[in-house]
Amino acid sequence: GIIVCDRYREANLIHQLVDFSGEAWRRKLEEVKSVDSDLPDADKVFYLDISPEEALNRMEDRDRDMHELDEEYLRNSNMNGSKVARTEGWEVVDGSQEIDKVTEELRNQIREILAS
Repeated sequence: GIIVCDRYREANLIHQLVDFSGEAWRRKLEEVKSVDSDLPDADKVFYLDISPEEALNRMEDRDRDMHELDEEYLRNSNMNGSKVARTEGWEVVDGSQEIDKVTEELRNQIREILAS
């Protein structure tokens, strides 16, 4: 079977590391990962890389949470998310594409996982 999660423990890495850099960032990364070490590891993580501006445009028709209201925080989270994705070997998907294209790309990759 397959379980698909939106914002599993990987989201914690992005948000809890946003205020760190350099060696402090690496130490905090390991600390945050150790807190969640009892949770099952994901076999595959997809990171949807999208600019904060495009994300805000797509959210204009819904209420935003406290982080989504802070544009500087969104920019920092975006930069940090890309860094965590590279460091952790996540599959980076261009989230700025049309939503249907992103969905198709994710479905194709999930089909490949299920077929293996």
